[in-house]
Amino acid sequence: IIIGLAVNDNTEAMIVGLKDYLKQDYTNFKVGSDLQKESINNLRALIENGSGETSEGVMEWNIVVLIGGKRPVIAFTVAEQKAFKNSQADYIKLVQSIKKVDGSR
Repeated sequence: IIIGLAVNDNTEAMIVGLKDYLKQDYTNFKVGSDLQKESINNLRALIENGSGETSEGVMEWNIVVLIGGKRPVIAFTVAEQKAFKNSQADYIKLVQSIKKVDGSR
């Protein structure tokens, strides 16, 4: 799991960039569904997932971009299919724990 701040507000370009990175090592690269738009802790969330194959087997990936703070936050995970499914509940809890912090005191 990688979590970081986006360098700019071009969230669509970030998602495309992460997918292009994966495509370099994957065969049979697939996007699971259309870009999902949701709300998590009063932040807009863009979510995309999919799969591909490597020498290690079938891999699944997920990208979440949370928008509404000073800069977008990106959560990205990729794992072998079984490990991905086994860790999904923990990954979801982690992403849902990300909140906008009010900087005032």
